[in-house]
Amino acid sequence: MAFGLRGGLRNRNRCLQVVSLLRLAVPSTHGSGTTEKTLLASNENPADRRELYQIDVITSDLRGAGTDANVYCIVHGKLGSSPKQWLRALPEAFERGRLDTFQFSSWDLGRLQSVIIGHDGTGRLPSWHLERVVITATKANSSTAFPCGQWLFINKAEGFTERELLPEGESELPRSCTWEIEVHTSDVKGAGTDANVFIQLHGSRGEIGPVKLDTCPENFERGTIDTFHIDEQDIGQIQSLLIGHDNTGNGPAWHVAKIKVSNLSNGASWWFPAEWGRGPREDSSSLCDGPDAATGSI
Repeated sequence: MAFGLRGGLRNRNRCLQVVSLLRLAVPSTHGSGTTEKTLLASNENPADRRELYQIDVITSDLRGAGTDANVYCIVHGKLGSSPKQWLRALPEAFERGRLDTFQFSSWDLGRLQSVIIGHDGTGRLPSWHLERVVITATKANSSTAFPCGQWLFINKAEGFTERELLPEGESELPRSCTWEIEVHTSDVKGAGTDANVFIQLHGSRGEIGPVKLDTCPENFERGTIDTFHIDEQDIGQIQSLLIGHDNTGNGPAWHVAKIKVSNLSNGASWWFPAEWGRGPREDSSSLCDGPDAATGSI
């Protein structure tokens, strides 16, 4: 059920939409050999550990800032994370200068650490300029502001379709980490390259590069795996990467099988299948749009 409110921040229209983040599942008993489970007693009422969160999403007051796309968010706290939640809204939601309000019930997430917000790129005008998100834990009467002030673009080829936002005051302190880049050159005739190779990483908190992958003459030969390390800021979850070369050397043409990117600080890793090859007179860069699989934790 949705109903409108007026007033509030900068006299903007408010639309309050109540959504649920509670997910229940009945475990299957097939093959388990049992249909019962022992439950332990607790002096604490589970309902007392639940929290009602209010999410205020503020679209920037800029030309073309509004979006027609479907918007979602994931809230991360010290005690856990919410599932991905689509913010179901009225047709006029997320328009220029508008404040839209949503509520969800969840287990207490503890001190809020970040929020991922993005859209699915649908609609006539999907690009969106988000000013900020404010999340209030209503039982605890505590609010956390997450500034954005950036565009969420139509698709990953143009830029970020989602952003990971940090609490106000923390976003200016980027965390550093070591990134490991593992490049697999294909095992096909003429797959190796003598050219200089560069890479650019796009993550939920920013981007790195382009960075030249320092090479020796034996790098990027047919059927080889070359590993590189980059000490840079933590840009969160890797969403896409750009890899290419400068067409120099006696044999610049190159065929890449796949690329693995790992954050050595937290063990997270992403595989990017490529199967990409370019000759010396063709476009010498390629955008790998989204990892095939992610492991570890973010």
